[in-house]
Amino acid sequence: MTSLPRTILGWIGTFLILAIVFLLGTNLFYPPALKPLSPVLCPSDTTVETNSRILGPARRASDRYRIWCSSERSSDESVWADVTDRWVVAMVVCGAGAVLAFGVRSRLEVRPARYGAPIEPASRA
Repeated sequence: MTSLPRTILGWIGTFLILAIVFLLGTNLFYPPALKPLSPVLCPSDTTVETNSRILGPARRASDRYRIWCSSERSSDESVWADVTDRWVVAMVVCGAGAVLAFGVRSRLEVRPARYGAPIEPASRA
């Protein structure tokens, strides 16, 4: 019964590929959607910066894809952190997981219902 593990691994691989698309798309087009990932991306006591008034000049001064974390207590520039490296690592981990899931899925063989019975193509009537 290898069809269930193959199906599960296929869904896991697909989910991880969609996670890469989500991480890339939200960072480039709608950065506030990354706010729930603050515990993963940002250092302690900081969150992903989503205020466009503050974020706009910071992104114009650097690259558009940069992710900035800041402390919610103050807007002092000393508490800003560039966490683009963690974002890239998250995308690489999702990509490696997808490759692993699809690789293991392809190694699982599909066995016929009866062991040793030849597989016959469906007949057309």
